[in-house]
Amino acid sequence: MASKTQVKVVGFRWLSSRPGSGCEQCARWHEKEFYFQPQAGQLSTAEMPTPPLHPNCRCHTEPITATTVEFESQDGKPGFIEGGDKAGGGYWKNNGRGLLDGPVYQKWCGKYWSAGRDTRDSSAKGAADPSPADDLDAACSGHDDCYELFDADYCDRELINNLQSLSDDPRMWRNPPDSVEDATDYRRLAIWLFKLRVWGRQFRNFVYPGLYQPSK
Repeated sequence: MASKTQVKVVGFRWLSSRPGSGCEQCARWHEKEFYFQPQAGQLSTAEMPTPPLHPNCRCHTEPITATTVEFESQDGKPGFIEGGDKAGGGYWKNNGRGLLDGPVYQKWCGKYWSAGRDTRDSSAKGAADPSPADDLDAACSGHDDCYELFDADYCDRELINNLQSLSDDPRMWRNPPDSVEDATDYRRLAIWLFKLRVWGRQFRNFVYPGLYQPSK
């Protein structure tokens, strides 16, 4: 297998020009870090002020990068995706999965697919770096987390909203994909499939009111 190194900007670090002797306004931000997808205790880039803060301000920001190494098989797919046929931007029947399990995309998109592995296989190994590969993958990761807290209908609707909020041009995403074509095709397929899922519940509840209860 060949390896591919990816360096992505995950946030910015604020640097004051004179942290010890500068103005209080600038000094308070010195070496603060802001992230596109902040974890617990981290600041978001939405909270980051934009320099200059005042006339003659010389503060600036520097990018925070994350380097990941993913192994690829000879056909170019990520090393944690074994076998399968590519269609609709994702892989079908990969890692011993059945056709009815549907396609997977990157590390988090797909039925029973989380962190680059099939969750039904306790011995399966996923991606070495489980962080989402792009904004589409991040939406799928959030969908998995949602299932831990809310019912499936709410989470499926949220996923549809999040996918639809992404630009139709993946190159414009905050965290763009490696393959624009694959991301475009899978996003379109996922929106369609989850809309069918939501509509199916609505139909069953209309025909059999009270019979089907929300589930996680």
